[in-house]
Amino acid sequence: MIVLVWSGCAKDPSGSSEDVALWDVAAWAPSTRPDPFADERPADARCEGGTRIESSTLEVDTGVCTWLWFEQPALAAVDAGDRLEFVFWHGYLDADEPAQAHVAVVSDGTVAFETWLEVPGQPDAYTESFEAPVAFEAGAPLGLHLHNHGTNSYNFLRLDRLATGD
Repeated sequence: MIVLVWSGCAKDPSGSSEDVALWDVAAWAPSTRPDPFADERPADARCEGGTRIESSTLEVDTGVCTWLWFEQPALAAVDAGDRLEFVFWHGYLDADEPAQAHVAVVSDGTVAFETWLEVPGQPDAYTESFEAPVAFEAGAPLGLHLHNHGTNSYNFLRLDRLATGD
């Protein structure tokens, strides 16, 4: 699973004529805040290593990190209804038993985007565009959550607020 979590309000006063990055790939750190998907967490879940910066992405090795819950402050504000774009990919997904991985974007307790990925599965890349369901301020927490079965590799590139063309 992946979850991006944020809360707050207020628009970035710099305007919206360009896409704006909402995270810094090097700023991810284990979260001390409650995991919004904790009720799905298996007893043997762990993440003690298995993450690194690789080619401007956060790479997660799910053989070592079976359950990821990282956070960082948002780099910019977002209004409800703003278009967001989330880019990630994974290699071949393998597991001893068929299962699902869950990728989700959550804002202030509201799921803004989610997808379930079949494991096993072929390598794939995703550019997901969606509307922010709630506003949040720069500095509000963004969370990244990944739940996967088996030894697989995921790369998380970016979450951006898209330009409005004004």
